[in-house]
Amino acid sequence: MFHVYITYDDENLEKHGLSRDDADELLETDIKIEEPMPNSERGNARVMLIGFNSIGQLLEIGIEVFSINRIHVFHGKKANKRHRALFEQGFE
Repeated sequence: MFHVYITYDDENLEKHGLSRDDADELLETDIKIEEPMPNSERGNARVMLIGFNSIGQLLEIGIEVFSINRIHVFHGKKANKRHRALFEQGFE
């Protein structure tokens, strides 16, 4: 079994009214889109995930990939207008 170690920027999530559970729900769902982002200052790949949590809120979650089994959630909030439009386009 493959286990992914996830760390979180709790301050950023709380600032936007989200929890680790919200981020985990988005990470685990198959109904999401990925928007590539520039690499981090450390050179790690980053991506913005856009999808729903279990109560139907469309969220955006930014992750940084440190290795094949370690990611960091550095950003999370309700999806902005641009991300809502990208999500809708991704499922047309």
